[in-house]
Amino acid sequence: GKKFDLKEFHNVVLQNGACFCFDTFSSKGIALENEFFYKKIQFNVGASYFNIKRVLDYDTRETSNKQANFQLNSNVSYEIPVVKTSVTAYYKYIGKTNRFIQVDGFFENQKINPYSWFDLTVSKQFLKNKTAITLGVRNLFDVTEIRTNAVTGGAHSGTNNTISLGYGRSYFLKLAYNINI
Repeated sequence: GKKFDLKEFHNVVLQNGACFCFDTFSSKGIALENEFFYKKIQFNVGASYFNIKRVLDYDTRETSNKQANFQLNSNVSYEIPVVKTSVTAYYKYIGKTNRFIQVDGFFENQKINPYSWFDLTVSKQFLKNKTAITLGVRNLFDVTEIRTNAVTGGAHSGTNNTISLGYGRSYFLKLAYNINI
């Protein structure tokens, strides 16, 4: 398990680019990882669970929140020795969490719904395992936004109940050469 306490934690407020400090930040948790092998299959799984407490005393307007956060990550890889190729799937689940946002000069607690990432790669070895080419897909679920609870906007802004997370699904090609000196 892990535990750490910070007296001052710097963070960037999500509106107006202002910077503020948490007066108290503490986190306690546990993280576990396991790895399994069976013939040409390799399976990894990891999980973490953290309790986080944050207190923000911004000009004596104390705002605090507590949260429990669960994350799960895993990957499975299958090696096809005849063609020196491996296929790997990566999965990550990020549990419900929250954050502070600034609305009309006050800080409000915004809840962020859970979401998942899924990546897939195929890698092939060449030239006595000195060269590898990898083709893959990142963010196969095409997650671009995460739903949140609606926090009321200011006088000149509307209510927003999503957070932009990424640019969506992407594809990649990688060529690697191993030089042994």
